[in-house]
Amino acid sequence: MRAAAALAAIRPAALGAGFAAALLAERERWALWLPVALASGVGLYFVLPVEPPLWLGLALAVAGLAATAGLHGRLAGVVAAVFLALTLGFALGEMRSRAVSAPMLDRSLGPVGVEGRVVELDHRDGSIRLTLDRLAIPRLAPQRTPERARISLRGARPEIAIGSRVRVTAILRPPPEPAQPGAFDFQRQAFFERLGATGFATGPVSVLRADPPSGPVESVRLWIAEVRKKVTERLMAALPGAVGAVAASLVTGEQGPIPANDMQAIRDSGLAHLLSISGLHMSLVVGLVFFVIRGGLALVEPLALRWPTKKIAAVVALIVGFLYLQLSGASPPTQRSFLMVAIVLLAVLIDRQAISMRTIAWAAAAVLVVAPESLVGASFQMSFAAVVVLIAVFASTGERLAALRADSGVVRRGLLHLGGLSLASIVATLATAPFIIFHFNRLPLYSLVANLLAIPVAELWVMPWGMIALLLMPLGADGWALAPMGWGIEAILWISRWTAALPGAVIMLPEMPLAALLAMAFGGLWLCLWQGRIRWLGVAGIVAGLAIAAMSRPPDFLISTDGKLIGARGEDGDLALSRRRAGFMTDTWLRRQGQDATADWAALWRCGDAGCSRAYGPVEVVLVRTPNERRLACLREGIVVVATLPARYCQAPRLVIDVIDLRADGTHALRFDGNRVEVETVRGSRGQRPWVAGAPGRGNRAGP
Repeated sequence: MRAAAALAAIRPAALGAGFAAALLAERERWALWLPVALASGVGLYFVLPVEPPLWLGLALAVAGLAATAGLHGRLAGVVAAVFLALTLGFALGEMRSRAVSAPMLDRSLGPVGVEGRVVELDHRDGSIRLTLDRLAIPRLAPQRTPERARISLRGARPEIAIGSRVRVTAILRPPPEPAQPGAFDFQRQAFFERLGATGFATGPVSVLRADPPSGPVESVRLWIAEVRKKVTERLMAALPGAVGAVAASLVTGEQGPIPANDMQAIRDSGLAHLLSISGLHMSLVVGLVFFVIRGGLALVEPLALRWPTKKIAAVVALIVGFLYLQLSGASPPTQRSFLMVAIVLLAVLIDRQAISMRTIAWAAAAVLVVAPESLVGASFQMSFAAVVVLIAVFASTGERLAALRADSGVVRRGLLHLGGLSLASIVATLATAPFIIFHFNRLPLYSLVANLLAIPVAELWVMPWGMIALLLMPLGADGWALAPMGWGIEAILWISRWTAALPGAVIMLPEMPLAALLAMAFGGLWLCLWQGRIRWLGVAGIVAGLAIAAMSRPPDFLISTDGKLIGARGEDGDLALSRRRAGFMTDTWLRRQGQDATADWAALWRCGDAGCSRAYGPVEVVLVRTPNERRLACLREGIVVVATLPARYCQAPRLVIDVIDLRADGTHALRFDGNRVEVETVRGSRGQRPWVAGAPGRGNRAGP
């Protein structure tokens, strides 16, 4: 009888009824999935191969609204609400792209005279980078001139103030496209920052005059930028070297001056999040202000008895958080962090639970409404993944931890605090690991140790002294506060160097398919957002994502856009490069292969009159360098790569990739499976979107 009952329970109808009953039991948490649907709509917009018409997103959103208003019943209403959130996310992506659309160069230009107003100035790799707007470029018509350009300066330069108009001779280029299909798309990021050109100066910069702001809002923005510049310079002067650079990163978000060796150690130790002004820093600043104000008011009995000290502290903390947002440059990660903290403080003001899964869900929705492009960034994904998992874990263990803390002595409370911090670090590391692997292909093994040592130093020592130094800076008395802040930063740098030097500190992993990340993310959300037994179905999504990642493999053959860099995988699976000189593209290719060094290039090839050839199973690949090699190679039946020449009348080979193909479609990635060849290109993977330089319909092609 028991066996029969068990068999009956696994019938599809019974399983469906049980699943529906479990969902109904979780109805109070249905609303948590609306931001997930909103994010899915935004994500759908970004993965499309072509730009959809604006009316499509608006029409879908109106249809979703009509469905929500017209359908009755709990289940139908929920389905309609999810559809509305999905279509609204899609429409938000469309509208945001059109709102920020601006001309972008599609080819190199210069040397050419560039005149513009300085709106940002930051240090990077031993140089100064100017971000200019109000550009005037002689060889471009006004309607084709980028909204903004970023130019690197080297050598001697005059004192440059934010808001001044400058002239410089520079070589301009479009923002770089991805180094290979699926790699980080800086061009898309630049599009949403209205940055249409990057380049470097070939001559001295001349300061012409002050360029007055067009209104009070712009005036305040430029004043804040000038304050940021002066604070950065003050921190780097008072704390020279890497210590001052890290201090500037913590206070104003300026990471450029950090020495490359220290920056690499910080990344390899898993402490890079300390340098990005995001959730941790905003929480530390706002939380410290909140508790100091509330504790100070509580010491004054008449105020504590008559005034709502908790709400006063929340208002002051919110104001300080907004000021810190402006001082740090208001980058997208910092904006997102401020929105999250603001929602938590608003919950305090209206007497709601400050930190809950619902609060974080609506914070994510608010960020996506303001900046839908945040969804595709590593910072958004990692910060919300960590917070969601932390809330889910501590919601299930909170009562037990509170029981352990009850009637505890100082020693036990200290050990419990250390245990809680360890648990939080482990949980956050596991939650962010898929995103770290997907975006960076590096997994720091000792990040738990580094964070356990460094976060208390940053939380209890560095950030408080930094806030005190900021308060004293207008009085010129910040030196005595910056000195102890520097001691704490030196300790953090020592921790990062020591951790990064441990054997096997970093695991290099090959590129992960987007499908694997999506499966793990959905499985993790399912596991965290539900509370009943149904949540364990999320494990299946995580396992599926791991399986997809394990079955995928990086490309066997890569050819850069200019044909000057070629990568080929050997029999041992390691990638060999045609040149060893370090650069952005070589670093990206090796990183996405899960390597830190190139294999032996010459050992892979057999060279003769028809070029250099290599067999991938039954498929032969031939590299051609001269017209004579091209003529002989074109008689073969394999794959001919004429990277720096046009392949005229080359018809015998099954596939020809020449300089014209590379210029048109960008970096090519080839995978071989027996006799089958899969070809993927940068342009093919990106499609015809507004952020693709020179995409049809944008009207942004540079003039002659």
